[in-house]
Amino acid sequence: MDFSNVTSQVTNGVAARPEASEPDSASLLATDFSNFLNLLTAQLRAQDPLSPVDSTQFVEQLASFSTVEQQINTNTKLDQIASQLGGGELDTLAQWIGKGVETRAENVNYRGGEVSFRAPDADKYDSVTATVTNAQGEEVHSFSLDKTADTHSWDGTRSDGTRALNGAYTIELRYEGGGRATRTEPASQFDTVREVRLTDDGWRLFLGNDRSIDLDEVTAIVS
Repeated sequence: MDFSNVTSQVTNGVAARPEASEPDSASLLATDFSNFLNLLTAQLRAQDPLSPVDSTQFVEQLASFSTVEQQINTNTKLDQIASQLGGGELDTLAQWIGKGVETRAENVNYRGGEVSFRAPDADKYDSVTATVTNAQGEEVHSFSLDKTADTHSWDGTRSDGTRALNGAYTIELRYEGGGRATRTEPASQFDTVREVRLTDDGWRLFLGNDRSIDLDEVTAIVS
């Protein structure tokens, strides 16, 4: 029993229905894929133990199996992209490229460059101090912020003047004075959007320092 032409029959069967809509074509391809699997399974069960299927032919049939599977996955992915593009999301998100976004991140990813962040309401307090700690909870650096600046940064310098190692760090802000109660909170990390990409988990924004975030992690967009 030879099924070497199953793949061509499957693809030709779909191509022979030009009047079908895109969802119908995907459904037909999925049905043909199921039939292909059933035929291949039947062949293995019915083979003569004394004269099994030639290994070369078997490998070719498995390759055909993989080709059909890839066709189905590709069609599904294209449907997802078409749905996203149809909603105008790409046009909207493309306008974010080059703009700054603010995120509430528990950790910042230091990779040798500057880590930018914001300190909301800094002008309402007498002083604001940023404290950087490493993944072990050890203080790496502490410094006062210029309350008049829109954004702030840590360049990786430690308190002793040496450079910090690459890795995850936490930046905590301490607001004091101004007739208000002292408050501490994580810094609002700030970075520029460099790329917008549709992944298996949805749209993601790719930022500096090898960071990528989901859309729901954005708390503000800054021109």
